[in-house]
Amino acid sequence: MTHIETKMATPTFSEDFAATFAAFRRANDERLDEIEKKAAADPLLDAKVDRINKRLETLSVSLSAPGGAPAAEPESKTAWSRFIRTGDEAALGEFKSLSTADGQGGFVAPVETENRIDAVRRDAGTGSAWIAGPTPIAGPPPSYAGAAQLLAFDLPDRAGITVGALLDPFEPVTVRWNGREATLDAPVRIGATLSDLPARPPHLRDRGTVLEVRLPGLALASLEDDAFLAGGNRFAVETATGWEIIAARDAVLSAPQTYRLSHLLRGLDGSDAFMDGDVPPGARILWLVAGLVTLSGADDWRGSTVEVLGKTDRREARPAELVWTDRNGWPLSPVHPRWNGAALSWTGRDSSFTDWTEDASHLRYRVRLVRGGVTETIDTALTALSVQPFDRAEIVQLAPDGRESLFPAALNVTGG
Repeated sequence: MTHIETKMATPTFSEDFAATFAAFRRANDERLDEIEKKAAADPLLDAKVDRINKRLETLSVSLSAPGGAPAAEPESKTAWSRFIRTGDEAALGEFKSLSTADGQGGFVAPVETENRIDAVRRDAGTGSAWIAGPTPIAGPPPSYAGAAQLLAFDLPDRAGITVGALLDPFEPVTVRWNGREATLDAPVRIGATLSDLPARPPHLRDRGTVLEVRLPGLALASLEDDAFLAGGNRFAVETATGWEIIAARDAVLSAPQTYRLSHLLRGLDGSDAFMDGDVPPGARILWLVAGLVTLSGADDWRGSTVEVLGKTDRREARPAELVWTDRNGWPLSPVHPRWNGAALSWTGRDSSFTDWTEDASHLRYRVRLVRGGVTETIDTALTALSVQPFDRAEIVQLAPDGRESLFPAALNVTGG
């Protein structure tokens, strides 16, 4: 009798994969039928599906590896495959917050991807901030769907550091410095002047100046006198020595995001101390009506570089740095120096004064008298002194900490 030897043919890789996948489909269909009938899965069927699924994963990895050799697969990718094939959420739960360096795993986009998305959103946006300079130049744009960019300012009539944030779309930003905290509920609106802001007397209506400005993100309108005088349309314009606070009754749109401001009030809120001649185009201009908070400071910080921190509910903000000189506490300059041949007099000022008749006895002054190249200095609380004839007199007002007003009230007397 002839012995006939029989052998089972070894399946090829593709046959193995096809058979395993067919078995997976049958087993998974049975599992789904059981769930529909009994509203619960059969543990035995679950285990069978899981075994077949693991075999499928092994074959899939082998198929993609060079030369057919098995390759290690990131656990997070395996978890995702299991979820897609079997609905196994337990595997997802372990890896759902994972971000991997190779960009393959996890369900949170890698940092590099987030940065690319942020860059695209920034490039697609409109409405850049503007920074001072000889000509307006684009500054850091709002951080679209990213971290807020903080900006810090040292403004007159604000006792501390004034802070705003660029962020679009905007969400509340909590800012902190020097143990103080405050919340910004609107974005800062900052732009640039496009025309000269000529020197004018403070506190008077400036009907001759038309200031053209670029202010992204604002919809300005002209005001009635009552709203204008009550503080509407207030702006801060950066000068060589600080900020001048102005108000504009008339605001007319002249181009996209560009306005002509006219019928102005100049040097408001004690800012005439920083009115330093004509302001050329390219100066920063800040809208004061919303989008700013002030964190109070202490004398110890005066002259120091300070850092303001902040955050939204999602992430930390990019900090702002500022050398804080406390412009709010800077004394105003005295005015109206007079000489009658025997006495020198002047008028002191305080930002809290509402008229010229208020008591100024708390103010202090420094008088410099120049005679033939020799300077005599007198500190006084008086507003009139009997002095010998002089060639030139300069009177400055003093702050409690000894700082002098930026500009003296000066008087030249020809021939002594």
